[in-house]
Amino acid sequence: EVGEHTVQAICARTNFEPSEIAVEAFIVQAEPETPIFTTQPTDQTGEVCGSAEFSTQANATPDPTYQWFKDGEIMAGENEPSLELAILREDDAGNYTVVATNSAGSATSNTATLTVNDTGATCFDQPKQEQTISFEAPVLTGTVGMTLSLEATATSGLVVDFESTTADVCTVDGTIVSPLSGGTCTINALQLGNDEYEPAPIVTRSFAVEKRSQTINFSPQENAVMINTSVTMSATASSGLGITFESLTTSICTISGDVVTADAEGICTVLATQSGNDVYASAQAAQSFQVTSKQIQTISFPTPSGTDALEIGDTFEVAASSDSGLAVSLRTDTPAVCSLSGTTVTVLTNGTCTITASQAGDGTFETAPDVSQSFVIGSDPGAGTDITIYLPVITR
Repeated sequence: EVGEHTVQAICARTNFEPSEIAVEAFIVQAEPETPIFTTQPTDQTGEVCGSAEFSTQANATPDPTYQWFKDGEIMAGENEPSLELAILREDDAGNYTVVATNSAGSATSNTATLTVNDTGATCFDQPKQEQTISFEAPVLTGTVGMTLSLEATATSGLVVDFESTTADVCTVDGTIVSPLSGGTCTINALQLGNDEYEPAPIVTRSFAVEKRSQTINFSPQENAVMINTSVTMSATASSGLGITFESLTTSICTISGDVVTADAEGICTVLATQSGNDVYASAQAAQSFQVTSKQIQTISFPTPSGTDALEIGDTFEVAASSDSGLAVSLRTDTPAVCSLSGTTVTVLTNGTCTITASQAGDGTFETAPDVSQSFVIGSDPGAGTDITIYLPVITR
C-alpha cells in the first residue's frame, strides 16, 4: 500500500540466544500523475485602486508547483495556486494563466481575462514604481551650424525630455540639438514621472562641438614690386570676418594695417590671419612677391587685325612693345602650326597658333612677364583670341 512501512527482523535458534531486533523503514510512493486542474480561474472585472483574485486547484502526484503568466509573460514571484492583485492599475488588465508542474509533466489552466475600469480614482497609498532612462550620446561630433538628433527611452514608456546645461555651446528644442559655439555640449535626459512612476534619475551625456572651418583667399598681386614702394594687400575670409596682416620677412618688407612697404631686395611674404570666434576656427594663408631695385616693366601685345578667320597659307603681322622702351622679342610656341619671321606670322596647318612676346630686362628694368596671343586656325574661327600671361620667377 502507498505510505510509510516498517519491517522488523529477529533471528532465533536452538541453543542460541535470540539476536537483536533489526528495524528497517521504507516508503511506498504512488505512481506519478500529471497535474489536472479541478478548479479553473475565471474572468474578473475590477476598478482602478480595487483588487482582484484568481483561484485555481490542480490534483497531481506528487504535489505540483505553480507559475502564473500575464499575456504570456512570466510573473516573477507568483507561485501559488491563487493569484491576488491588490490596488489595481489600468495596465493590470490582460489575460492570465497558471501552469502546474510536477515530475510527471505539466498542465496549463484556462485563460482568465481581467478587465480594469478607470473610475478616475487616485490610489494615494499605492507606492509609485521606479523607472530608469537609457540615453546614449550622439555618435557624431557636433559642428557649429549643424543640428543633431537625440534619442532616449524610459522603462516606464513615458516620454523623455532633454535640457542643455551648456546653453552657450548648444541649445535643445524637443529632440534637436543646435550647436552654437565650439566646446563641450552637455545634455540632461529627464523623465519627471506621473501618478504611477517616480521621477527617473537624470542621465547626463556630453559630446564635443567643433567650430566651423574657414579659408582665406588673397586677391591677385603683382609678382614683383620696386624697393621703397608700397602695395595694398587684399584678402577675404569665407566666414566674412575681418583679416589682419603681418610680414613674415621683416628684413625685406614691413606692414602697417594692409599696406606693405618694400624695404630691401628679396622675397616679401605676407601672412593673412583670421583669428576665428565662437563659431569659426582660426585660419591663415600667405602670399609672396619679389622686391627689386630695378624698375618693373610690362609688355603690351594687342590682338592683330585679320585673325578672325585664318586659313592655311594666310599671313598676318604681330607687334608688341614694353613700357620700358626696350625692344620686345617674339617667338612661335607652335612651330608646326605657324611660323614667325620678324613680325610676320605664316599659317602652316590647322590648329592653334601661339605667339609669345618677351623682354629680358637690363641693368635698369626687371624681366617683363611674358605675354602670349593664340589664334585658332581652320576650326571654330569664332572662338576668339586667348591671351596668356606668364609671370617670371625673379631670383637674386
